[in-house]
Amino acid sequence: DGVGHIGLTGPAGTNGKDGSNGIDMSVKNGYDDAAKGVKGEKGVDGIDGITRIVYTDKTGEHQVAT
Repeated sequence: DGVGHIGLTGPAGTNGKDGSNGIDMSVKNGYDDAAKGVKGEKGVDGIDGITRIVYTDKTGEHQVAT
């Protein structure tokens, strides 16, 4: 299906059980064809030395160029 999953768990709490800190995210494959992926204006495909990050949260999809 091309969808991956990353989970990080914080340190164990004082009682030996999982702590409350952690992060959980799902990822999807990049694209081989512009018609299949997200096409940003600047930084697409690493042109201009900019990295584009696309993420989705409860308010929708967002793009960030670094």
